[in-house]
Amino acid sequence: MSQTYEWETINNNLTKLLRLANMPLTMKWFETEEDIRRVPKVRTSEKRFSPCQVMGQAIYFNWTVAVLARNIHTNYCRGIHGMFEPDDTFRSGKMFKNVWYSNDEAAK
Repeated sequence: MSQTYEWETINNNLTKLLRLANMPLTMKWFETEEDIRRVPKVRTSEKRFSPCQVMGQAIYFNWTVAVLARNIHTNYCRGIHGMFEPDDTFRSGKMFKNVWYSNDEAAK
């Protein structure tokens, strides 16, 4: 049995009770681009962005925004979000060293 939620009520309660400065952001992963196109008023771009920038657009402009793997500027961002098949370089942590971590072990 599928459960439905009153998202507007949930959002209003969270905003009021937690004194949020911004509306909560919801994320959904889709298997195909056709599935994304079925979302009303969805915005996509052919420019390259990081997923963080796309989330910022959604929050700042109150948009429904979709990002495609081809529009993410690096494999480490694609990999973190499951849009890239991790390879040995990704698993080794080399792509994270000196980006988020200062040494090989922490990056791994």
